Amino acid sequence: MISGRPATILFYPVDPRANGYDYTIKLICHFLGYKITTVPGRGKRLVMRWEDTTHGRMDARLAELARAGEVINLRCTDISKKRVDEVHKAVFGYSASVDPLVYEGDCVEKSDENGKADGRIVRCPLVEARSGCVYQIRINCQVDDEFVDEMRTPVFGGTIPLVLIKYKLLSAPFSYSVKGAVAELEDCMSPEEAQKVLQFCKTIGLDCGELDVLRDRTDNRLYIVDANNTPTYRFEGYSKKQQRQIIQRMARAFDAAFP
Repeated sequence: MISGRPATILFYPVDPRANGYDYTIKLICHFLGYKITTVPGRGKRLVMRWEDTTHGRMDARLAELARAGEVINLRCTDISKKRVDEVHKAVFGYSASVDPLVYEGDCVEKSDENGKADGRIVRCPLVEARSGCVYQIRINCQVDDEFVDEMRTPVFGGTIPLVLIKYKLLSAPFSYSVKGAVAELEDCMSPEEAQKVLQFCKTIGLDCGELDVLRDRTDNRLYIVDANNTPTYRFEGYSKKQQRQIIQRMARAFDAAFP
């Protein structure tokens, strides 16, 4: 812990250690020396709303914690694909969403719920849309004859400390990445685009989390297709040294954003 900073983070309503998932916040806490607790108490501490679900709940305890001080991600209670697309359109002026009953051509069908990883290509127009799914344009993220890519973009307050380039097989674009690279924000987005990404986070209430951002190589537009307020870490294709550097940069950005 850096001198003068809180020694504890209070997570509510769920303990990030409860289900054994590899949440990035646990690595950040370990690096900074934060203790994790779910028990309210006295003394200087950070408070973070933590609930690994698409639609979060608000209750009297959260309201009480908010009255006492800042609650990280307090307003981020809906990270559904529909909400992500809605906010993206409000900020960027365009979106990936299509009406599958009238759109002509290939599009992506995927669950509205977060974290399902069940995307698939379908040919439109459809006779009937599947319940609980959203439909989006097929964004051209092809890098070469073997890979497509996405920009995993961590956000802490109003900062983006780095961008993780995730490479997936062209033959399996909705599966996990198979290799990765570390990039600087200015090499991935223009200042105007970065500002819009941060405005997206502010609008959706994401103080701390990660975004999946795609660059369409046909029209050069940026698309935010996923927002996650409880991200896990996957380091396929990164060396141990790179992994340490990634966590260090994220941890320092977290510490600066939430003193």
